[in-house]
Amino acid sequence: MPGSASGEALRSALNRLDGDLLVGVINSVGARHDQRAVERLEELAAAGDPDAAVAAASALASIDASRFEMFLASTTPASRGHLDDAVLACAERLAEQGQTSLAAAMLRTLEESNPTDAVRAAAILGIVRHSQSSDRANLVKNLLASDDDWEFTVGLQAAVQGEAPGGATLLAAAIRPESPSRHVRIIRALRVLGDHATVGVAREAAGSDLLAVRAEGIKAVGALGDASDAPLLMRLALAEDDASEAARHSLVEIKDHGLDEALVAMLKESDANSRALAAELIGRRRVTAGAGALIDAARLADEPAVRVAALEAAGRLAVGETLPALLDLAANSRSVAERTLAEQASLAAASRLTDREQAAGLIADRLLKAPYDQASVLLNVLATIGGTRSLEIVAATAQKPDRDLQDQATRVLGAWRTPDAAPVLQGLASSNHPFSVRALRGYLRIARQLEASESERLRMCREALGIASRDEEKLLALRILERIPSVEGLEIASGELTGDRLGKQASESVVQIAEAVAPSHSAAAATAAKLVLKTGGSDDVISRAKRLTTE
Repeated sequence: MPGSASGEALRSALNRLDGDLLVGVINSVGARHDQRAVERLEELAAAGDPDAAVAAASALASIDASRFEMFLASTTPASRGHLDDAVLACAERLAEQGQTSLAAAMLRTLEESNPTDAVRAAAILGIVRHSQSSDRANLVKNLLASDDDWEFTVGLQAAVQGEAPGGATLLAAAIRPESPSRHVRIIRALRVLGDHATVGVAREAAGSDLLAVRAEGIKAVGALGDASDAPLLMRLALAEDDASEAARHSLVEIKDHGLDEALVAMLKESDANSRALAAELIGRRRVTAGAGALIDAARLADEPAVRVAALEAAGRLAVGETLPALLDLAANSRSVAERTLAEQASLAAASRLTDREQAAGLIADRLLKAPYDQASVLLNVLATIGGTRSLEIVAATAQKPDRDLQDQATRVLGAWRTPDAAPVLQGLASSNHPFSVRALRGYLRIARQLEASESERLRMCREALGIASRDEEKLLALRILERIPSVEGLEIASGELTGDRLGKQASESVVQIAEAVAPSHSAAAATAAKLVLKTGGSDDVISRAKRLTTE
């Protein structure tokens, strides 16, 4: 609040409040940087209430750093432990004002008060940060060389946070092979820093006989290395020991397009294990330029492991242009596993096509000659492609006399991802088609799940209720009407209030819709409720219907 009156009120309150209220007022005074409150804050900082003293010291530090420094000098080291946070805050304020030497000197006083580890760490980091540039490197170097593991940890933190110039160089120089645990932590810190100049240290660690050091070195090579590291990492990845997965991950992580070219070239090497690994990495690195080479490997390789790896990678890449070749591989696969992978890759590729109508025509030609087991895959591919042409082809397949094809086509139509399949499904549901029930359920799924206007959904529910021959589908339509309550929906649902089992089950839907429309259409709700009372239903439904007739 602006103005002097609010400041006077707060200063007055400093003299008459205690406990949490006093702490709150002290914090407000500190936030206002009220110089006229400094003397009272000094008194409170020296008083017996620890909460108020800490708040007052912090407020004093934020208002006037020099007065806080004088106050601090008047205390004994043993009595200032509760002021540690205030000292940290004051030091930062001094540093912000450009008084970095004074800030560092104030932080050094914390050592005298036997601070907590957290305060001590913050103080040391602050001293490094606020010291002269020429001194920072020596401070971090000494921390990293300390036999005290706690100080070593603070040195790591200082180096990673960039508190001293040349942090990566300091870390590399601090490596001591006789201390594997510290070696691992330094390599990890180098990886975080991302200084590519230290990749030599990472490579050396990657060749260590100690698994922990080797694994961390491998990870660092992935973050800091380039294509020239491929032979080393490939050898480690193929070793199939505890560090092999780390090597594979590093091969994925290296940010060098030259490695992509090297991996594609490796697909032509004689060693099957190397080719299989190269295929895997092409997929994991999403090297789309290697899609054609993967197809060739999947078709021509003699070794099953290479073919499988190539197909898995092709699925990861999902390059639309490879769809015809992948379909050929699925049709001419040498094992069930390869066929499954080729089919999965085909679906992935179909999802990335740019010209859907042209692709659908290609699939239609294949579908004419395909045996049943291949037709199933082609129909699924058409569903993935989507679009007008694909829908026409699947709809035509559903009308063929072959029952197996009818089965597959109606399954695909029932799960179609766009609402344009609704008329096709409606036509199948209203005919004597062997899978008319499935078609009706697919039709209702579109009304329930896909984007359509309320009027369109009402129309679809009305038509579905007229088509349905089983109670199960009629109840599905009623549940959809519950989701879009309206007077028209209430009328449609009320038409199912017959005296049989369905009618009593429909009563619940009618009452629920009536309750939703009653605030704005009470007469329509009451009329529907009276029909429910004639039809019957559960005790709860009858009770709710009676309320609607009397409201």
